[in-house]
Amino acid sequence: MILLQSDEAILHIEFQTLPKEEIPFRMLDYRVRGKRRYKNKTMQQVVSI
Repeated sequence: MILLQSDEAILHIEFQTLPKEEIPFRMLDYRVRGKRRYKNKTMQQVVSI
């Protein structure tokens, strides 16, 4: 996982070696945590398999 941050945005990049069924829930969890911590920042998420 890579998490990059600027004054206005957060970029979350996730690398997977194998597709996993729980990835949608995990991405949602990361988004909710990010939104709670950084309320005024936009967030982009990418999963690479």
